[in-house]
Amino acid sequence: MRQECSINADLGLRSGDHVCCLYENEQQRAEVIIPFISQGIAAGERVLFLGEPGSMAALREELDPLLAGMRTATNDPLVVISRDRMGISRKHFEPEMVLDLLDREIRRAASAGYNSLRVASEMSWILEAVSSVTPLIEYESRLDEFLQVNQVSTICQYDRRRFDADLIMGALHCHPLVMVDNEAMRNVYYVPSEELLSPKRTELMIERSLDSLRTIRRAELIQKDNEARYRELVAMSPNAVMLVKDGVIASLNRPATKLFGAESDEELTGRSLADLVEADSLGDTQQCFRLVEEGQVIPPREMVVRRLDGGSVITESAAMPLELGGVHYALVVSTDVTLERRMAEELRNSESRFRAVVELAPSMVMIHQDGCFTYLNPAAVEKFGAGSLDELIGAPFRARLPAEYRDGALGEGDGSAPDERVTAVIEQRLLRLDGLPFDVELAAIPLRFGGQRLKLVVAHDITERKRAEKEVRRLNEELERLVAVRTVEYERTDRELVDFCYAISHELRAPVARLQGFSEALREECADCKEELSKFFMERIEVASLQLQKVIESILTLSRLSRVELKNEEVNLSGVARQIAATLLDVHPERRVEFVIAPDVFAMGDPLLLSICLENLLVNAHKYTLRAGNARIEFGIGWQRGGVAHYVRDNGVGFDMAYADQLFVPFQRLHRQEEYAGTGIGLAIVQRIVERHGGSVWAEAIEGEGATFWFTLR
Repeated sequence: MRQECSINADLGLRSGDHVCCLYENEQQRAEVIIPFISQGIAAGERVLFLGEPGSMAALREELDPLLAGMRTATNDPLVVISRDRMGISRKHFEPEMVLDLLDREIRRAASAGYNSLRVASEMSWILEAVSSVTPLIEYESRLDEFLQVNQVSTICQYDRRRFDADLIMGALHCHPLVMVDNEAMRNVYYVPSEELLSPKRTELMIERSLDSLRTIRRAELIQKDNEARYRELVAMSPNAVMLVKDGVIASLNRPATKLFGAESDEELTGRSLADLVEADSLGDTQQCFRLVEEGQVIPPREMVVRRLDGGSVITESAAMPLELGGVHYALVVSTDVTLERRMAEELRNSESRFRAVVELAPSMVMIHQDGCFTYLNPAAVEKFGAGSLDELIGAPFRARLPAEYRDGALGEGDGSAPDERVTAVIEQRLLRLDGLPFDVELAAIPLRFGGQRLKLVVAHDITERKRAEKEVRRLNEELERLVAVRTVEYERTDRELVDFCYAISHELRAPVARLQGFSEALREECADCKEELSKFFMERIEVASLQLQKVIESILTLSRLSRVELKNEEVNLSGVARQIAATLLDVHPERRVEFVIAPDVFAMGDPLLLSICLENLLVNAHKYTLRAGNARIEFGIGWQRGGVAHYVRDNGVGFDMAYADQLFVPFQRLHRQEEYAGTGIGLAIVQRIVERHGGSVWAEAIEGEGATFWFTLR
């Protein structure tokens, strides 16, 4: 029957090992012998099988594929030697004969080109050759000495179904190694050959047994003490510690209980750890436990656990195999790193946002350490005229300063010194790589990052602004020159205007007064004259003289308004308007005019000039309501053009708004003199007064329905 085993299983044997293989069925034997033989052949060794040919036949089917390409007519890597060839007969066994046989086979293997010899001995043949355990002990002890000298690996196979207990115990005493679960382990029952073959074997074995008992007791005490210390350390540990057996939580400390959101250990003891691990971490966790079962230590790795309240916690967990009281566990130590992970994520996000802002910033951002660049953003690379960042990294910051700024007082506070001071915004000049200068506003902030002292420098290119400031200064200087010239011209013009007004006052007023006197005398002289035409001409001369005198007075008033010194007082405009209205009603009793004056209208300004302003507006409204059936004149305030404005409104003849821009031009009239008498300067006087108070004046009208004059004061 074909044996199900792996010829690649590593038995962990070395040259010179002497192993006792105890088996209870052919499957167990094949799982040891087939790998032992196949690995020896693969390593260039000759394998010697001692025993009955029939005991080897069951293994041939597994080994034939391996041996097929290695056998020759004169050489076979696997040699089977039966009991007859070893010179063993019933009830007679000489260990020396077997050792001589092995010695010869070692030399033959070497002469045939093999590295060494390994021996697989099926010990069932010895059952008929020995009657007590003593010959077996003698043989195995002598074989142990022989193997150590000749470096030959040997497995002695004992079928527990055929050997009695005394022989099995004797075999265990003679072998340094024993196969357990297909693994060669150190045999704690092994007794060296010099002791087994000694005449005092029994006394020595008793002493050895007592030493073993003492050793076991000390080991138990040490283990018990270690377990107590372990439990104390686990209880005091700030980390979550769990003992896991076959994937189930066997015990845990208080931090582990809190980690999972439990109130007591009982809520978690006996639960599968897989049920408390998030799905994303489950596969990795199960793989780790498989490795721990194989004896491996798992270094810290991330694991996301599920709390009993439904939340989750990110942990760094490590695991290792641990034996307590003969029971194998997986020791799991976990640290809650949720906060650290979240803070790290926030830091990464913050760094990403900061880097994005810095990379896209139009200003220059530079970091230097010990005066040398370690970082520049794209704007700084471009401003310095570099083709790439590598041209500037590691270069000294001061190399980008003009010579006069590199040393001495001018270098203080420019951001190049590795000090701890915060540099306020200063103006500085930097140099491009091609040597061209440019101006910046610069600030520097000391930083500590990763234990290193750095400096962050932020600079904004102000070259264009400096050029514009220079141009503004030039224009200001030019403007000041022009203002000086214009001032001289204005002063000359003002003097000419004063002279002109003086001429009008003295040169025109006197002739006009004489003309007026002569016309009046002539009218008295011709009072009895019956010539009507002459009377008419004399009246026209007198009227024209009066009109000319009024025009002269108005021109003088208009000219004085530009030079009079303003007073700034609170003026009751409502009271001024009422006085003007009362005067108009007294002077023109034949007129029926309704005046509507808003109460408590105050303004800051020159009392005299504001009175003249209101007088001209009210007289103007009184004149142009002459033909209105129910004349009405209003004074008040309202909201116009985003602020408070004063107004004078009437229901007179109004005017065409197409000619509104002519209203405030001296001597420009929208009505004939014969219809409405006047000098044509009144509204120009109003405009001059309002403008001197920092305000403006405008008119709104509908022809035939009236007009409203608005004015503002500063």
